[in-house]
Amino acid sequence: MQAVTRFLLVLCLVCGLQAMAVAVTGPVPPGIKEEVARTIVRVRSGTKYSTGFFWRDGRTVLTTLHSLSSGGDIEVYIPAISGWRSARLRKVYRGGDLISLEVQQYASPHYLSQHYTSRPPVDTRVFTVGYNGGSAAYIDRDFSVGLLQGNRLADLLPVAARQEIQALGFPSLAIQIIYLQGSLLHGFSGAPVVDQGGRLVGVADGGLENGAADISWCIHASHISQLETSNETLPSLNSPRLRNLFAYEEYQAPTESVEYTSLGNFRFRRIKTRSFSQLDFTGKYSTSDAMGLQQLLSFFSNYGYNLGQFRYDIYLEESTGATVVVPEGETLRQENGKLVCGDNRIRLYIDLQVTNNIQYTSQVFEGTFNHPAINWMADVAWTYPMPFTGPTGSIIRRKAFMGNGQQYYLFEALAGKAQYFLGAAAFRNSMQMAPADYEQWAQYAIAIQLTSFSN
Repeated sequence: MQAVTRFLLVLCLVCGLQAMAVAVTGPVPPGIKEEVARTIVRVRSGTKYSTGFFWRDGRTVLTTLHSLSSGGDIEVYIPAISGWRSARLRKVYRGGDLISLEVQQYASPHYLSQHYTSRPPVDTRVFTVGYNGGSAAYIDRDFSVGLLQGNRLADLLPVAARQEIQALGFPSLAIQIIYLQGSLLHGFSGAPVVDQGGRLVGVADGGLENGAADISWCIHASHISQLETSNETLPSLNSPRLRNLFAYEEYQAPTESVEYTSLGNFRFRRIKTRSFSQLDFTGKYSTSDAMGLQQLLSFFSNYGYNLGQFRYDIYLEESTGATVVVPEGETLRQENGKLVCGDNRIRLYIDLQVTNNIQYTSQVFEGTFNHPAINWMADVAWTYPMPFTGPTGSIIRRKAFMGNGQQYYLFEALAGKAQYFLGAAAFRNSMQMAPADYEQWAQYAIAIQLTSFSN
């Protein structure tokens, strides 16, 4: 009996975890994550990389179909031997976005073999272990099972994303998924999502981009049986829809460290760079009914700006899901307890805090811009009449203010989720701006509209 199963069997006999019918919400028992980590591998296919894990017999690796390249060799990095091994494609299940690989010249003594056949209760604590971006070492991520009206992929995704997946041809919109409260990191596609008893809940698949944010879910583990009996062949994997819909990254040499931008105890990591056209492709900002943004896009388009070519760096605070958007190449720096970029003409401000009173904390953030020489007045044309509640429970309100007529201007995004407050603002000092600077202002203003919480 492999080590993972033996360890979990003892734990289940002692604690009765497998028999529990309610959500498990406490800390992960000691040793579980370490045991699961021993099953993890890094998968490289052409220019793409993902995570995978040993399953059943120690020679089979499961991962996601969308992270596979057409043609070319497949390699698996095995931490236990600090080396790569060739792998061949064994099975393909398009509907579940799953593949299985057979590793050559290696059999792992550590593999997963037990999985859920029913749905875990809402709020069940789960976790995964995977490779993030170019990092040379795997890391863990904690989640909870979210509440979703329905259990299919189609029930989670916006209409635009469903249409793109239908055009792509996989995965099936009818596939059973588990919605995850939390943000899957880039490179985690194919990682095992397990409960606190170590049983497989699903396979991480939530690479779908939703504009600046991402939507996270896993394919229900019960679909592995369909993979194991499938006789399907590979679909086309060269579609540009793959690059726009899924949050995989092109392969890069692993790095020993990951650079973060810190704000207090929070750490932001740049996870991707996208043009507004790419963000709009997945988020459908220009055709949505979101208050303010569509009108703002129309307003700036009247000046002849090519909004689609605006490029943005997207930063994620991994523990909270706070997603911050800044113009490409701008360096975030700490200043007076906030992250800022820009100069005295145009400046962007970011704040993230833990609070038990989001309304009060948002008022404190807004007080940052009070100045005796500036008389602010609300610009109702660009202000939400009331806060907007997102589908995952986050609350956001966007505001705009004019100072001393049009000498100064301020766009704000005030968001709250659970105990976290996220504030973002774009400030303009018209007296120091040249006419050519207003296109840059448009880019900053749109960035504020894109800043929010993922998931």
